[in-house]
Amino acid sequence: MTLPEPRQVRAELVAQATLSPRVRGLVLATLGPKPLEWVPGQYVEVAPVGDERRTPFSIASMPDPARPGLFELAVLRGGALDDVVVGGAVDVLGPKGSFVRRDPAGHPEVFIATGTGLAPIRALLQQALEAGGSAPLLLLSGARTEPELLWRAELEMLCKAHPRLRYEPIVSQPQNGWSGRTGRVQAHLAELVFPLTGANIYVCGVGEMVVECVDQLVTEHGVPGDRVFTEKH
Repeated sequence: MTLPEPRQVRAELVAQATLSPRVRGLVLATLGPKPLEWVPGQYVEVAPVGDERRTPFSIASMPDPARPGLFELAVLRGGALDDVVVGGAVDVLGPKGSFVRRDPAGHPEVFIATGTGLAPIRALLQQALEAGGSAPLLLLSGARTEPELLWRAELEMLCKAHPRLRYEPIVSQPQNGWSGRTGRVQAHLAELVFPLTGANIYVCGVGEMVVECVDQLVTEHGVPGDRVFTEKH
C-alpha cells in the first residue's frame, strides 16, 4: 500500500460537537485547491495558525469522495485548539503514520481502543464496513465512565445496520447502575477476542494498555505477531 506524502495545508473548522465531558469532536475542511488525502488510521499534526507547536491527532473519519478534504478529529479539552472556533483556521501537517488496515482476505477483524484511541479505530471501522463482506467485526471500546464512551450512539446504530459488527463498550469506573462490561479491556480479551481465530487485530490507546494487550495476545495466547497492529495515544 502506498501512503500519501505528508504536506502542509490550512484547514477551517466547519463544525464541532461534544463527544464526552472531556473530548470535542472537530470537523475540518481543507482550504485551497488540493484537499488533504489520507488512508484511514493515519494522523495529522495540528496547530493554531502561527503557532509552531503542533499536536498529533488521529483522523477519526475515512475520506468521503463527496466531501474531499473534510476530516474529523477527537480533541481533549485543555489543549492548544481550545480557542479555535467555527470559522477559524488551523495549520495541518500530514498525513503521517502506518496504523492502517491490512487486507483482511476474509478474516475476522478485531478493533480494541480506549479513550481517544477510538479515533483512528473509528476510521478503520468505517472503511471495513464500506468495503463490505461477511467476516465478523468486533469492537472493544474502553472508557472510565459511561459518558466518556465516544460515539456510543453512532456505534450502536451501526450494529443494527450491520449484523456482522459487534460493539462491546467497557467502563473501568461504573456509575449510575451501569450494567455492561466493567474493568479494563485487557480483562475481556480471552472471552471476546480469542474465539475469533485468524483475526487481524488493531489496538490503539494509552501505552500501558497497548503493551498489555499485545502481551496477552502474542505471548500468552500465541496470536501471530504479524496479525497485531498497534498505535499509542
